[in-house]
Amino acid sequence: TILYLLFPNVLVLLEPNLKFGMLMDLYVVGLIAVTVLFLAVFSAIYPAFQLSLNSPMSDLNKGVGFGNSLSFGKVLLLFQFIISIICTSATLIVGSQVEYIQTTDLGYDRHNVISLIMPDEYPLEKAQILKDEVSRLASVISTSYSFYHMTGVPYFKGEYEVETNGAMKQMSLSEVFVDHDFFKTMGVKILLGRNFDINNRADSHQAFIVNEAAVKAFGWVDPLGKKIRVNQSEGEIKKWEGTVVGVTRDFNTRPLREKIEPVVIRLPYDSWPGYCLNIRLDRSISETLSLLKTTYEKVIQGFPMDYRIVADMYDSQYKEENKALTALYVGTWMVALISSFGIFSLSVSMSVRRMREFGIRKVLGATSRQITVLHVGSFMKIILLANVIALPIAYWLTSEWLAGFAYRTNLGGVIFIAVTAISFLLVIISAGYPSLRAGKMNPIDVIKIP
Repeated sequence: TILYLLFPNVLVLLEPNLKFGMLMDLYVVGLIAVTVLFLAVFSAIYPAFQLSLNSPMSDLNKGVGFGNSLSFGKVLLLFQFIISIICTSATLIVGSQVEYIQTTDLGYDRHNVISLIMPDEYPLEKAQILKDEVSRLASVISTSYSFYHMTGVPYFKGEYEVETNGAMKQMSLSEVFVDHDFFKTMGVKILLGRNFDINNRADSHQAFIVNEAAVKAFGWVDPLGKKIRVNQSEGEIKKWEGTVVGVTRDFNTRPLREKIEPVVIRLPYDSWPGYCLNIRLDRSISETLSLLKTTYEKVIQGFPMDYRIVADMYDSQYKEENKALTALYVGTWMVALISSFGIFSLSVSMSVRRMREFGIRKVLGATSRQITVLHVGSFMKIILLANVIALPIAYWLTSEWLAGFAYRTNLGGVIFIAVTAISFLLVIISAGYPSLRAGKMNPIDVIKIP
């Protein structure tokens, strides 16, 4: 029943190539029927077998009884706990990383930004007209052309000569081509120096802006005024030689699995402004789309409007992580539920088996609280052993997974302390009712002289 209710929602989130009708296959139905029949027979025979072996005097002689011997039921429960603890740890850590991905500061503001993808052969004389017309819309804060959109696209690579330690050093660098309004539109902060000056024609070929990563990589103490030269053919070297006029805060256009690279930011080198017109809005994108479409089709006739929402593009880079988190949530809840049923069932079975033992203990002076602690303590030993085994495994697995991210959440001990607390709480809740019943029983009702 639980599977049937959860299946459609899980499918929507995970998007696997599965259909619920697959479960109606005769082979699958037969396998399920045999499994259920086996479990039903086994669940009836095994407790009866255990009860037939029960001897209260033997349990008393053993001291704690259930806690001292390694039974088949305890082994099964131990493995359930180990799986449950590993799944819970993974869920919390993956969830923490996904939250980190969603909330971390990327160095630019991805919200309420839409990028119009310009056609390959659109008339270039319409580019500035389109930008001006879009900028006049009431909901538009700023617009900017760039050679590509902000998320998930590899940088261009260019050959440069950079001034380091008083000499020009040749290196291959990532490069970004933008217009004067890029930093305002994308919310990228300039830490040192200035932006490109639209009134200074020399900036087109002589002004460079770099990011923090570049400053660190080049070993610059005072980056402003450092020389940069585009390494082109002999006749064009002077045309593309200039200085650093500004330093921006690092902004991450690649997935967080990759480190931010040293980047050189330049104005377009010809009349082509780029693939994207980035538009920052002061309200939700859905409220402005129809106006944008009308304006676009009026200016760029014969080309349908293609657009990307920057926040959605960013989120789409982490589909696998979101699917993994969803699967872990579902799996963890199912394992926790099965473990709870296992604890409850075994607790009831053991309380029945040991009822005469508990009755004798009460006659000898044991209190209800001592009986309850004795019964729950049996399961506490199992959960403690399970944590000792499972937590190092969970730490190793999640550390390996997080190692794939250059920027990641901290793998602190708080999460594992929380997992341990949750596992103990699960035992107390699941075994609590049978334990209370065992502690409150009347010795006269359970002790019978053979």
